[in-house]
Amino acid sequence: GRRADGGVFRKVAVQFPDDLLPEAVEVMAAIQSKAAAVRASQPQSEIASVPLDFISLADNTFGACCPDEVTAKHYNADAIVHLGYACFSRSSEMPVFNDTPSWEPNWEAVRDTLRGSFSAMDASRGEGAAAEDPEAGSDQVVLLFHPGVQDVVSRAMAALSEGVFANPAAELSTSGSFAEVKATFADRERHVVISEAVALPPSSATREDLLSTSPTEWCVNGATFPRNTRQRFVFVGPTDAPQLHQLSMVATYNASLGGVDAAEAIAVVATSGAEPIPDGVEGGLEESLRVVRQRVRQRMFNIEHVKAASVVGIVVASLGITNFRETAEHLRALLIRAGKRAYIIYIGHLNQFKLANFVDSVDCFCVIACPNSRIAHFSAKADGILKPLVSPAEVAIALGLSDFMSPAAFTTQFDRVLAVQSTGDGAQQRNGDDGAGDGTLITTRPLNVAVAGTSAIERLHERHYVGLEPKVGETAVQAELVAGRAGIAKGYAAEESAQGTKAGAKH
Repeated sequence: GRRADGGVFRKVAVQFPDDLLPEAVEVMAAIQSKAAAVRASQPQSEIASVPLDFISLADNTFGACCPDEVTAKHYNADAIVHLGYACFSRSSEMPVFNDTPSWEPNWEAVRDTLRGSFSAMDASRGEGAAAEDPEAGSDQVVLLFHPGVQDVVSRAMAALSEGVFANPAAELSTSGSFAEVKATFADRERHVVISEAVALPPSSATREDLLSTSPTEWCVNGATFPRNTRQRFVFVGPTDAPQLHQLSMVATYNASLGGVDAAEAIAVVATSGAEPIPDGVEGGLEESLRVVRQRVRQRMFNIEHVKAASVVGIVVASLGITNFRETAEHLRALLIRAGKRAYIIYIGHLNQFKLANFVDSVDCFCVIACPNSRIAHFSAKADGILKPLVSPAEVAIALGLSDFMSPAAFTTQFDRVLAVQSTGDGAQQRNGDDGAGDGTLITTRPLNVAVAGTSAIERLHERHYVGLEPKVGETAVQAELVAGRAGIAKGYAAEESAQGTKAGAKH
């Protein structure tokens, strides 16, 4: 392969998920053997004249689905080969090549489900149920596949031509990673979008470039499709896939604008062919809808908490996804403009123990993380997070810079908040740190352990740790060697002897 500047890759990092580590030695040997065979077959090419090294990456800095650019850069790698399930997030600097496990869908079940979606669409049209959104497009079915199906568009078209579409090749247009098909079924023209997960090359786009791109598409696990409130979805893949949570958010957004009810808009063709998804994502469409409904209800609390907060911690839990730095700096600027203190906290895996180090210093956390991270976007009480986790979109809403029903609030793509402009009319200029008198429904004063008005840095310095003081010259010097304790901590021999028990006996 070649770098963006035209040069040849000299060092490639192979990223393994935890479940493939036992086979890492064999996989690396096979990769090196294959690379050597390719180089030997092209002795006169530039590839053969440049040395090529492979290194294996384990113990991922972030989630196993994210490209680990941090570790790869430590070894001066030119590219990453990512093995196993991937979130297909666009990397920030380094090209990533994904090798996901291949699997074969049940095409007959896909055809039956698509027919059912068409029938339900016709029934709703007959009842006069139409979208209230004036910008809504025509009725549309979005067909999404879990990553691992080869040549999705062409194979899906071939399968749907058998018993579904009368003229599948009537009109086929492609845009980005999805194809829109206009074909006939039951004497009516149908609009079907077939989307494929694609790993885009590293992006060096600025915030202005992002604002100039089309804002009319959703992105779910690397698969993009147009925004349209009159959509139904057919997802083909395992029931524990994180795409279901994200599709449920899109369907909830569409339903709020007069579209199909979220519970009726999504159909799942379950399959056990793909590998299970890590990160504790609970399975099932009903569970996904329940989690999303709970998350939307929690949004009002999160917004009020941001309004009342005096200190916000911007937690960056991924350094390999494009625009993470720009998003963090943009959020910090918005919060400072609103009269709040904001601190950017860079961590790896997001968990309760790391966040617990900052609960005395911040009032809430705004998380920038992988779109598929459950704990970042759909945290539960069992996760043990002591302060609210809010999304970048909720921060923008709390500051009066975005609408509650903004599409950015119904996606796990954190960089959507970059489109929010910092205007003097929108940002709430707050005076004081206790949240009183600013129109908020809650206050963070009971949660603060320090005196109101102190900064987060001062609170950190006020902490006291016992047992770490050097106390030079204050400790008595031991004059002679003495016998130490024998036994185990729950019952040393001397203690048991003093209690009149035999040494080593169990209490």
